[in-house]
Amino acid sequence: MITVTDLFHSERLYNMENEIIKKYGNKKTAYFDIETTGFSSKTESIYLIGAAYKNDDDSFTLVQWLDDTSKDEAKMLLLFREFLKSFDVLINFNGNTFDVPFVLNRAMKYGIHFSIDKLIMIDIYKEIKKYKNFFKTPDLKQKSIEVFLGINREDEYNGGQLIEVYREFISLTNNNTKKNELLTLLLLHNHDDLIGLVNICDIYAYLDIFSGKFSTHHIELEEQYLILRCILESPLKMPIFDLYHYAMCGNRNRKNKSNETMISNLLSESQGVFERIKIEAHGNFLNLMIPVLSLKLKYFYENYKDYYYLPDEDMAIHKSVAQFVDKSHRKKATKENCYIKKAGMFAVQMNQLIQPAFQLSHNNKLLFFEVNEDCISRLRQELVSDVHSCSLADEYVKELLCGMYL
Repeated sequence: MITVTDLFHSERLYNMENEIIKKYGNKKTAYFDIETTGFSSKTESIYLIGAAYKNDDDSFTLVQWLDDTSKDEAKMLLLFREFLKSFDVLINFNGNTFDVPFVLNRAMKYGIHFSIDKLIMIDIYKEIKKYKNFFKTPDLKQKSIEVFLGINREDEYNGGQLIEVYREFISLTNNNTKKNELLTLLLLHNHDDLIGLVNICDIYAYLDIFSGKFSTHHIELEEQYLILRCILESPLKMPIFDLYHYAMCGNRNRKNKSNETMISNLLSESQGVFERIKIEAHGNFLNLMIPVLSLKLKYFYENYKDYYYLPDEDMAIHKSVAQFVDKSHRKKATKENCYIKKAGMFAVQMNQLIQPAFQLSHNNKLLFFEVNEDCISRLRQELVSDVHSCSLADEYVKELLCGMYL
């Protein structure tokens, strides 16, 4: 068996270890990744285990255990088990599904008691899976996330390709140039996977946006856009620029184009250019430009049984007032027609957060709020208030982004 130890420095911006301490207390964190001869833990084996951890000087130590004879898997597992005794948190990429069960099953084969019950397991893949619409990567493989974050690696192989490399490696008996070249390839892939695993923790800065870890500091109405500028708690490694179709907000079924069709019918050609929400995020800053549209919308009363609908006026009024209207010009209101109409300038929202909330129709889930001086003043007032830990504008931005991408 071969054991290799290395030191490396990370240029990541997100301090994963500190965030874990904030959440779980004074815990020690390790990262790990394995290489196997196949997908089945019943018939295949682990030939390489790699782990990394942060040192007090902010450098990282990387340790690799390689079974260079295909006979030392049990010994390698025992060394890894001993290594884990010094740590409380284990970070992986899709490891909860593959790596961890594989290790446990192989340990069981050799009668090695390998308990991870006391470890906090963090699978980065599972953490980012629901954000795939936001990252717009071709897939959510580790290498794709690395590309998204601008992380470069020397290794050009994938795990599957290296299986044959490993088989050729153990077939060579002499410690010659060829065998050393193959050893370098095997170690390099796992080495780069581990460094990549440490570095892709920068992805959490993007996830923090959806958790509301930011504060809105500026709101303005400029031309036909409501502009909100936010300061992020954690800086982003790479900038984000996106255009999101207004009509798809609140529509979780991306194949359903009803909102888009209805919006298009309501907008004139001159307004059509303002149909997209603009998102810009870089460093510690997040800016949203939300189109404000001139529309005629409906406000629906919840207690429709207390109202009458007036067909001639196309509106609902309370029973206390409707009693003075001729019975031939009124009828009991339903959920669908218990509304009043309002013409004005409106912006989209995900929930009935900013009141009053308006709709295109009762069955349409796209919600709006009227954008006027009173509304903007109210939103601005909360920004300077020390009563709220999270302002109404913060909640609006968070819900809007979650509704758009999750």
